[in-house]
This record gives sequence, structure tokens and C-alpha cells, in this order.
Amino acid sequence: MAATNRPDILDPALLRAGRFDRKILVSAPTYEERKEIFEYYLKGKKVEKNLNLDSLIKRTSGLV
Repeated sequence: MAATNRPDILDPALLRAGRFDRKILVSAPTYEERKEIFEYYLKGKKVEKNLNLDSLIKRTSGLV
């Protein structure tokens, strides 16, 4: 198992048959997916009444 955020610079030898047979792309979650994540983890938690969930969702764009 390996991970990289720069697949474009991997040594081709690493990609030869038998080394890593499966590739799985993990992309950054969409706005709606981030909303679901926040709602899931905040469910039942005490949060400030003035918490701006939309602002948090927008500020986490691009984070994986």
C-alpha cells in the first residue's frame, strides 16, 4: 500500500506490473459531502448557537 498527492512525479518503476496492482483515487469531498460529514460528527454535540456551518463547509474546500 502506498499513497501520494503527486502521482505525476512517481518513478515509472513503481508502477510496473506486480508492484501496485490497484489504484484508488481519493478525491476531496464535494460541498454536499462535507456538509454530511459535519452533520454526522456534530450530531448530538453541543455547539455554539451562532455556528455558521455553511462557512465551515466552504472553508474546508479542497481538504481531504
